[in-house]
Amino acid sequence: MQAMAVPPVKTVPICFLRSAVRHAAARGDDVQALLRAIEIDPALLEDDNARVPLTRYAALHVAAARAMNDESLGYAALPSKVGTWQMACLSSVHPGPIGHALGRMCKFYRVLERGLSPQLVVEGDDALIEIVGPDSDPLRDLYAYEMTFVVMWRFVSWLLKRPLQLISVTLPHDAPHHLAEYRWMFPGAEVSFRKPRAALRFDRSILDLPVRRDERELHQLLLNDVGEILVGMTDTATWADRIRTLLTSKLPWLPEFEQVAAQFSIHPQTLRRRLAHEGLAFSTIKDQVRCEAAKYYLEKQALSIEEVAYRSGFSEASSLIRAFHRWTGMTPCTYAQSQRTRSVSAQQGALAAAARAAPNTVSAAFLTG
Repeated sequence: MQAMAVPPVKTVPICFLRSAVRHAAARGDDVQALLRAIEIDPALLEDDNARVPLTRYAALHVAAARAMNDESLGYAALPSKVGTWQMACLSSVHPGPIGHALGRMCKFYRVLERGLSPQLVVEGDDALIEIVGPDSDPLRDLYAYEMTFVVMWRFVSWLLKRPLQLISVTLPHDAPHHLAEYRWMFPGAEVSFRKPRAALRFDRSILDLPVRRDERELHQLLLNDVGEILVGMTDTATWADRIRTLLTSKLPWLPEFEQVAAQFSIHPQTLRRRLAHEGLAFSTIKDQVRCEAAKYYLEKQALSIEEVAYRSGFSEASSLIRAFHRWTGMTPCTYAQSQRTRSVSAQQGALAAAARAAPNTVSAAFLTG
């Protein structure tokens, strides 16, 4: 029997992509070309409910930074040229405690004076990575703080070879509409908004732990610039992520909770407590997996509703129809039709753009011939 394709697991909301290309678009870069180059339909930017695989988002982040030659994507006072992140990492990865590595990285960015001023602070039993700056600091957009903190947290986790357990995250902004994404961005952390400080807080004892990476491992990490950290190839997945990945790999059969716990060699009650700490229930994760799978097969393949139901973990089509309407507010057929319409519109737009550009291309070829 031929193996079925596994649908994407971790996705991010379209607002992340809009933020990643905001300043590139403002300066006149061809954002649609950037999106198409990494196989993202530009029409998705107009869909408030759209989500894309995390890997595609990370690729867009890297592509936009290279196009602008600015790793801050236009959010800092002055651009940080491509390669800045690599130099910051190289300055940090040396034998010694984590505290020294973090201190070197923070100092590196402070010396650049690009409007991003991270500093390492110790307060009693806690340590903080804090972003400081005057009220006029151009790094005032929430997205800039989010991505700075995500990258810093994942990098420290990579240095440790295990997830850095955060105590809290404080931000000076209002809570965003995509607040639910913080469960995987800052797993286990208490997040507060409209606070005077922007900071990641964790246990001070972490600073005394040794750096468990060397330059050989760092060079491997840096092959894809900051994109590798954004994707999270550092074994920092939450329990919800691990379960989601496991369930997706088992489709169309979905194991029961006790079977999932056995897969991770953990007592069911312990796993249930850890999921509760992350704010999710097993039934919710199972619904997410089924929903993502159903969308994937409805979008990508010309399958009957019965086949989509089977591949998405449902015993019959009627169960899929009821569940899909509960998740999205539309039937599977309506959703599939909307995706086909969007695809046709995108193709027509691309053809129209090519037609408009054709006369100029011919003229240029004639003049240089």
